[in-house]
Amino acid sequence: ERFRTYAAERLTVADFEAEIEIDAEIGFQEVTDQTVAELLNLAPFGFGNAAPTLVVRGVEVAAPPEIKNDKHVFLRLKSQGRMLRAKAWNFAERAGEFAPGARIDVALQFEDDAYSAARGYAPWQTMVRDVRPAT
Repeated sequence: ERFRTYAAERLTVADFEAEIEIDAEIGFQEVTDQTVAELLNLAPFGFGNAAPTLVVRGVEVAAPPEIKNDKHVFLRLKSQGRMLRAKAWNFAERAGEFAPGARIDVALQFEDDAYSAARGYAPWQTMVRDVRPAT
């Protein structure tokens, strides 16, 4: 009971908000097969070795979001003349943030994608960790 009282006196709602640590800021021109392969060579990722989280600022949402299984969002993002397809797991309730033409800052990670590689696409995929309106 003393512990709960102590915590209640000191903790605020902000203490329970998730934070994402950004490792670096990049531009879309830097997202290449070679760059992603170098990042993925830092694996295995997990406790004590988190996957690198990168931020890209001022990205344009290039198309309406595709919602899959009523939970996930697939995005087409455009910046510096390049397009990237990105997956945002459990973002369906935030689909309104992805109106075509909207400018957003995106925190993302990359993952191996053998499924796509077997079909002739890039052997990696872009995973959205969080977004906010561009600053």
